[in-house]
Amino acid sequence: MQLSVKYAGIPITAFLLVCAAFVLVQRFGVDLIRLSYDACHYLYGLVFPLAFGYVYLQIPPKTEQVPLRMFIAQVRAVAIRDWPKSIIQGIRRDLQQGIPWSPWAGGCWTVVFSIANEVVIDPISNGVPFTSAYSNLLADLVGVGSFLLIVHLLQMSSVAGSCLSGNNCP
Repeated sequence: MQLSVKYAGIPITAFLLVCAAFVLVQRFGVDLIRLSYDACHYLYGLVFPLAFGYVYLQIPPKTEQVPLRMFIAQVRAVAIRDWPKSIIQGIRRDLQQGIPWSPWAGGCWTVVFSIANEVVIDPISNGVPFTSAYSNLLADLVGVGSFLLIVHLLQMSSVAGSCLSGNNCP
């Protein structure tokens, strides 16, 4: 989905607000990490797809791909002193077109990092075998599933709202 400039900051803002709330509760309230480490992993799975959703890899169709020789010629055509201006113009154009953000990409990246952490990194660095700490990965996956369910419900409610207001329904 393409987020317009007006809405582009919503996922990262929500991510930062939840992280700040977690840090404040952890620092001045209840020690959540000691109380329930699986709850922290659930929170990771629920919130981090918001930030990872910006890491959206989209392969353009063959019709939009620029051949390497033409790309090099386009780069050579712009003087080095004009690069900052060209970069700013490109960023402005991208913001006008919309910033890509995908809840599915965010969920996939979160799952990949969770599996890498729980299956490979933690057993090596902490010496705890995966079979003893699989609940952490399970909590991550339940958090990602909850995130995707919430996004789906929000999308369904926005479609229903647009149908009720008299707009064309999909």
